[in-house]
Amino acid sequence: MSQLKIALEEIKETTNYFEDINQNYEICLKVIEECGEALPYVKWDELNLTKEQINNLYLLAVKQKGLSLKHVGEQTHEICIEAVRKNGLALMYVKKQTHEICIESVRVCGLALRFVEEQTETICIEAVKQNGVVLGFVEEQTETICIEAVKQNGLALQYVREQTETICIEAVKQNGLALQYVREQTPNICIEAIKQDGIALKYVEEQTKRCLFGSFKAI
Repeated sequence: MSQLKIALEEIKETTNYFEDINQNYEICLKVIEECGEALPYVKWDELNLTKEQINNLYLLAVKQKGLSLKHVGEQTHEICIEAVRKNGLALMYVKKQTHEICIESVRVCGLALRFVEEQTETICIEAVKQNGVVLGFVEEQTETICIEAVKQNGLALQYVREQTETICIEAVKQNGLALQYVREQTPNICIEAIKQDGIALKYVEEQTKRCLFGSFKAI
């Protein structure tokens, strides 16, 4: 096994071990490509790297581990995009957010919506499509956003501020047990819930049950 391979194994176990070896640009490239977490231990002051070389190391680091963006000295749009594509939560370390960066981020991880500085309907829709329950982090809910959220996860209905029958039906179609979060039950909503999951019957209110059974008797 070569010295570099031995060093790489050590670095993967303990990243700060990288500080203890002789570094040059080629070694840094190989190490960062395998272990993005080693980025903070690059001896920048001793290496005399060009701007392009530094940028290459940053790119390699975030492509390998998105959260390495935290240790990038000079962020570029390309570096940030690559970071959030690897890990959507890297958005928390983006210094200058753009609509494109935010969209890429929430597509990978809906929870990244928590770190979006300026929410738009488009960003929110992409976030809830990836993870419906992040609807709870949406500042200005619209029916479109809510419908996309409950289509992804019916239980996201619990975070809908203004429920409509349409939203509720979409929620229980995805997960019948979302009926427990319906504030105003209707026979249509309950029927769809029970069709999806018979256990949802236990969440049907007595008044609605009477309406349902009355409808069945009339048929």
